[in-house]
Amino acid sequence: MAFEVNMLPQNIAIVHGVTDGSTDTALATLPPNPFGHTEVLAVALGEGVYVEDTDADDPHQTGVVAATIDIRSTVASANFVCVCIQLTSGEGDVRDHSAVTT
Repeated sequence: MAFEVNMLPQNIAIVHGVTDGSTDTALATLPPNPFGHTEVLAVALGEGVYVEDTDADDPHQTGVVAATIDIRSTVASANFVCVCIQLTSGEGDVRDHSAVTT
């Protein structure tokens, strides 16, 4: 299975392909994670398409690992587009509110 990765601005990428021939099944070769780390929000689009996420206690999607993204579908062989957004810490945007009183 070949996947195409399109890099847009430095923090957005699109990966597209076709899900497994069986429903709710991981592909034998998972699509690549274009950013190489888990600080990525993956939004999968397509009929019944979703990013695997099994751990409700973790804010990260469990199907997103540094190397790959586990994209599945509730229908067999669904075309998908996965928009990947690289998240940043926002550390430079943190404001000091310690002097604020009410």
